[in-house]
Amino acid sequence: MLTITEKITQKIGIPVSQFRKDLDNPQVKERVENSVKEANLLGIQGTPALFFNGRPYFLSTDGLGLELRLAMEKHRSQATCH
Repeated sequence: MLTITEKITQKIGIPVSQFRKDLDNPQVKERVENSVKEANLLGIQGTPALFFNGRPYFLSTDGLGLELRLAMEKHRSQATCH
């Protein structure tokens, strides 16, 4: 019986056998652990996570929030005073 994660893996086209192999690979585990440590240092609490000029952007449920943030960052980059 497949786990939910394995079903998703299979659905997106990754062979379950490869997924299981990678899950047990010490190098893969180390990369994941390092990514989690880095995310914790940056205050990231989930994915996807976006940063604009070093400032976190927490995704809204619609595209409007992202459009507004992009416009704000564009104006901020063009400002003569910071």
